[in-house]
Amino acid sequence: MLPLRYPRLWLLLGWLMVGIVLGASLMPAKAVEILFGTLNDKLEHIAAYAGLMAWFGGMFRRTSQLWIAIALVVLGGVIELLQGLTPTRTPDVLDLTADTIGVLIGLALSMTVLNRWCQRIENTFLVR
Repeated sequence: MLPLRYPRLWLLLGWLMVGIVLGASLMPAKAVEILFGTLNDKLEHIAAYAGLMAWFGGMFRRTSQLWIAIALVVLGGVIELLQGLTPTRTPDVLDLTADTIGVLIGLALSMTVLNRWCQRIENTFLVR
């Protein structure tokens, strides 16, 4: 992890986002539509996983970002398997594909324009 002033805060917010993705992925689809509205299912997957990758990627050195990407793709796969155990959701390989595309977009962003975004925010807005 990068040397940050508020690492616990950044991690807590990131894990909250993971929890939201997990919860939304396992609750009935109608409930998700009511809570979050609806766009295109695959675009939602891409956006969620790109956001997660960019978030966590911005807190860690580039050498760790590939491992984060792998972990997020595995998370997407596990969620798809868990959906098969629910009465209202079904696993979809295209969802996992969209998750992976999102992770790759987030990885590209976190290795370029969003690299070390967390440190930049702390140094710009959260100076002591």
